[in-house]
Amino acid sequence: MDLNHQRAGASIGRWLLRVVVTLSVGRALSIDPALAASPRYGGFAEIAATPRLLALGGNGVAMGGATDALWGNPAGMLDARTREAQSSYADLFDLGLVSHSSAALIWPLLPREIAWRGGSIEAQRGQAAPGTVIGLGLSSLGSDVDVDRYDETQFALGLATRGPAEVAIGFTYRFLWAQSTIENFGAQGHAIDLGLQRPVGPLVFGLAARGFSSAINWDRGLDEPLARRLQAGVSYAPFAGLRAQAAAVWVGDESELVYPSIAAEYTPRREFTLRGALRQHRDAVDSPTEWSAGASFAIWRLRIDYATASSGQELGDTQRIGGSVQF
Repeated sequence: MDLNHQRAGASIGRWLLRVVVTLSVGRALSIDPALAASPRYGGFAEIAATPRLLALGGNGVAMGGATDALWGNPAGMLDARTREAQSSYADLFDLGLVSHSSAALIWPLLPREIAWRGGSIEAQRGQAAPGTVIGLGLSSLGSDVDVDRYDETQFALGLATRGPAEVAIGFTYRFLWAQSTIENFGAQGHAIDLGLQRPVGPLVFGLAARGFSSAINWDRGLDEPLARRLQAGVSYAPFAGLRAQAAAVWVGDESELVYPSIAAEYTPRREFTLRGALRQHRDAVDSPTEWSAGASFAIWRLRIDYATASSGQELGDTQRIGGSVQF
């Protein structure tokens, strides 16, 4: 690495370390401070982009969920039975300094059925499970520290299709953009996420590779990838309305961080859902345990989602609220 690369890396590292140390954003956003300060893992922290994902401990690898799956395991988008638009907002750690918002559109390509209606033949959307689902998403992170500002934006395009043996296969392409007022540097890049899901009776097995392939080009010539995140888990539905998941996330090329978690989602009625999770950080420093919880309320085709999660440290809890509409 030449001198310009080293200087650019140092600038990025100083900014990220400042945010991480001042706000402890690194650990709470699933980046260890040592990784966040390294030019190799600077920027674009992994954030639970929807209230449901936050309530499930940030890992819905085997839980499906249509719009939520676009930001987790894209194979889960095949759960969609109708078009859906979703958005959410969070003030991270209740500090008023770091906010995150997201929006997503899921569009299943449902099979057409021919029906005789009113004396004429009409083609209408069928009720069968879709064979292909397309997803579009936008994620935006903004932080203000003193007079400095840092912004990250991600545009996502996802595709899920059904493969052989009922295996759901998902793919997401993310365009990454960042800009900072510190020395006016910015970045552009991309990331590719892959995912699989396979139902076996009451079980669903899930596997996802977030940042399977990635590259970020900072203004001063520094190139770096995202930290790869391998997610694996299995969910179990003992009876209708309840699904529980055991999962884990491995972060980094050498598995520097491991996050095991358990989560559950209970829907006693179609209009109401409860969620909760426990997640543990395991690294060379310590192993704090975080909790999260949330609920959904549905009226007709509208749904309101809320979730809260602990930071595992001295910071406030993160609150996320969102809404979605099916059409």
